[in-house]
Amino acid sequence: MNIMVLVNKDFEYAGYQAGIFQQILDKKIPDLHVIAKDTGTRGSKFVPSCVYKLGADKVREFCISYLFEAGKDVNTSNSEEKHDLLKELLKEEKPDLIISVSTTETTPIGLECDPKADTKNGCVFMGSQFFAKDCRKYDSTTKSHLYLKEPWYRLDFPPLFGGLYDFIHDNQAAISEGMLQVPNHPAAQTTVYADEKYVSLGVINVMNYDCYGKADAATYEEFNPSGHDKLLPIGLETTHAVVRMAAEEIPDHDTVPVLFVSPIVDRYECFNEDVGMSWDEQNFISSYNSAIAVSNMLQLLKQNGKLS
Repeated sequence: MNIMVLVNKDFEYAGYQAGIFQQILDKKIPDLHVIAKDTGTRGSKFVPSCVYKLGADKVREFCISYLFEAGKDVNTSNSEEKHDLLKELLKEEKPDLIISVSTTETTPIGLECDPKADTKNGCVFMGSQFFAKDCRKYDSTTKSHLYLKEPWYRLDFPPLFGGLYDFIHDNQAAISEGMLQVPNHPAAQTTVYADEKYVSLGVINVMNYDCYGKADAATYEEFNPSGHDKLLPIGLETTHAVVRMAAEEIPDHDTVPVLFVSPIVDRYECFNEDVGMSWDEQNFISSYNSAIAVSNMLQLLKQNGKLS
């Protein structure tokens, strides 16, 4: 199996890679071995940042920011350019499984996974359902030709493979082992949540961070799960839906599942309060936690014969 991990931005990848390497150092993931590391740099379209061997399987890690040409850092939030680069990469790689990692703002519904909690900061959500809203009208700086049919859904995708979400739920403690608390408004218990009914809400075509407040609220308010029983929109971010859209361009794409992995950095409409002056640490630790979840999950899937 060719497993591709796509991590959104370079500051997220720094935390993600640190989490993987710490797990290897602590010998928590004995079946995951580094083949090559630090090979992908800015502008290296088809060069993975890290390659691992997982038994007979391969895991190839890419930082999406590194797909952009050197000197074009300002464009890394451009949904159109991100989509086109990913489309090209995925056609080249032909992965069997895509794991998309992107820091995320939780939603009010995301908190309902644990009625006693008022924050999920530092926790990680996993799922495979997607919704996206074209939010260009909230950002006058956006120059994008990635126009979406509103609303854009990908809610009918079949299970990744039989029993994945039950497996994650049954092994929740083991998959969460090694996670850290974020500095600002951390969850009382940092853990992994996964469910086939979880939906990632995509805020598309916004490049100016100051515009996310209105765009996030509009995206959350527009999601309408009518006709899709008990779907739970658990987070808002900019990348998972774009990855799913790019995967639609792969020949025989219906055989290529996308698992979104959403490390939570802030509460709904609390970005400035929760991330604000602690940008580096809040993003680094949340991304670190996503690596703990992914590596532990892959290790346990391999041990239990759930992979090839």
